[in-house]
Amino acid sequence: MNEKDKELLYQAYLEGIKKVTKTAPMDIEDRELFLPEDAEFSFPEPKQYPEQLPGRIIMLENNDYLICCIIINEREKDWYLAYKLSPYTVFASEFDILFATDSGKYILETDNYFYITEQEIEEAIELDFIERKNLEKLKLELKKEHPNNKNRNTDLESPENKFRIMEHNITLELRCRQSNPLIWIPQIELQYKRKPEDTLQLAAADQNITQFAMGIISPEMKEFNNYAYFAENYTLQKDECHNLLLLPDENPIDKKAEIRCGDIIVFKGKLPKQIVLASFVHFLPKQAQDLLDIKLKVL
Repeated sequence: MNEKDKELLYQAYLEGIKKVTKTAPMDIEDRELFLPEDAEFSFPEPKQYPEQLPGRIIMLENNDYLICCIIINEREKDWYLAYKLSPYTVFASEFDILFATDSGKYILETDNYFYITEQEIEEAIELDFIERKNLEKLKLELKKEHPNNKNRNTDLESPENKFRIMEHNITLELRCRQSNPLIWIPQIELQYKRKPEDTLQLAAADQNITQFAMGIISPEMKEFNNYAYFAENYTLQKDECHNLLLLPDENPIDKKAEIRCGDIIVFKGKLPKQIVLASFVHFLPKQAQDLLDIKLKVL
């Protein structure tokens, strides 16, 4: 599919995920319905869904959007692991698992998951389900590695990447209400991890300036600055596993806040004491700040 058609499909996708506002019921008291005398109607038997929750494909209503997802399993009492699904298979990426049911095809986004309650599942619209044996196959696929594809488009304005960003945007609050928020940063996932050499060239230019500044301070302070960056209301650090951590100052903790990388909101919710922004990144905290343009704001 060419880029123009992908863009048109992306616009159709945007319309499809919007929650429909309720309209006033029509008054049909005075209307008469005329049908031919020999009219015959037959309707298919309603589909019978299994009672177990894992395997259900449901539609959640969350703020302004509809969220299609599949229930994988129960993680703890009353909390279930769910993965975002989409029928827009043309936008499938290397992060996705494609599967089919009797009703259609879906992509399962392996990097877009969250936890929902049994009550939320019961209140959602049930769309489809997969049989237990197929669910087990899906779980095995989820355990496999899904390596980045260096031939993929890294332009965040391309239709497929705008789709990916929007898919994570509509699950943002669900992902951020977890005790360990699942942060997804497109500049890292869609650019750095696909073409790290291009990103590291930008980071290297900044490192030359940093190294010059570090030349006039003590070795101890130099080592500390390699693993920390101090901003106005937070600190960026690297841990021993090369995870990039954001540690808010004491005042914003437990308050509702948002974190942006550039113009993209990557966290929105009650601010914990620590957030893992990214795992296994090889640039320094100062380079991460320059690359991602991180901003923390209390709401």
